[in-house]
Amino acid sequence: LQITSERKAMGSCHHAICECGFKTSIRVGGNMRTHKENSTFPCYCEKCGMVEVNVAKSVLECPECESLKVTPYGDLAVSEPIEKWPSIQWGHFKAPGKGNLCPACKKKTMAFGGSYLMFD
Repeated sequence: LQITSERKAMGSCHHAICECGFKTSIRVGGNMRTHKENSTFPCYCEKCGMVEVNVAKSVLECPECESLKVTPYGDLAVSEPIEKWPSIQWGHFKAPGKGNLCPACKKKTMAFGGSYLMFD
């Protein structure tokens, strides 16, 4: 029996909903086998809106247009401060449940819901 101290990875899926009617699903994290090479977190791309960026890479880039002008949700440029507990989290990336920039209406009225699916 081999015991390791490495934490097992588990990703999750969440809803992102805005009062303007915008609604989508996002993935946070990665699976146990490939999380060190491929783990996603929602970011805001100036050109594409909300995208799932591979945060396991050393440089964050938009998976759609390859722009480096992406900001992880949780950054004060696209999210209100986290009041008590983050709604979504992966490693050091954390975002609040409410007060996130909506890619549709461009207001900080988007909310991330709790996980509805977990995967490993």
